[in-house]
Amino acid sequence: MPTLPHKDEEAAVSASDVVLVVFDGVEAIDVARPASVFTKAEQIPRGSCRLPIASRAAGTVLTNGGLSFAGTVTLAQLPASIDTLIVAGGDEPGVRAAIVDQRIGAWLAHNAPRIRRVASVCTGAFALAAAGLLDGREATTHWRVCDLLQELRPQARVLRERIYVHDGPVWTSAGVTTGIELALALVEDDLGHAVSMEIARTLALPMLRGAEQPQLSQAPEAQALASHWPRERVGWYGT
Repeated sequence: MPTLPHKDEEAAVSASDVVLVVFDGVEAIDVARPASVFTKAEQIPRGSCRLPIASRAAGTVLTNGGLSFAGTVTLAQLPASIDTLIVAGGDEPGVRAAIVDQRIGAWLAHNAPRIRRVASVCTGAFALAAAGLLDGREATTHWRVCDLLQELRPQARVLRERIYVHDGPVWTSAGVTTGIELALALVEDDLGHAVSMEIARTLALPMLRGAEQPQLSQAPEAQALASHWPRERVGWYGT
């Protein structure tokens, strides 16, 4: 299993590089939510964090929803020392192509020793698994593919009912929107609980889920069963 350096308690957090790795077919929210959190963290103090978005070939990356991330840098252009690297997830064809064709898993396996902390959002965990970074560790991913991840990487222990999992220098989160809880937990790990909660308030987050909460919230389940308003009472903007 490739080794990652454990957190150096003496390491300064100023001017650190937090890299977001993307690919064609990436889920836009997997990138946008962590980016929003770290953009706010960059202001405490201002200039303390750089946030490059990287892809295998650089340039413009098309998300699975049709949005684009322009101006990405190549993985080869990343600095020699990286503080935190987060691999976003996406639909199966995009993730598969990123691992098999673009060899992002192989790049991770080779470069892990120079990265203090590696994380994934949603199905980005499959890239970490391909790199061997989940071997002997607990991890999670989107609830729909937890069983698949466990089947493909039996060396890992995949936990279904977790928002995110922190095992040494490797962090993984569940599906899509849980990337915001992951990012806030990473900020808290560096800058403390008060800073993390202030960012959550700034982003108007209605509720911050803990790591050990289930992926499927009871609220949407209840709302799905609730009756809708009669159609005649609801018009455009409720008129």
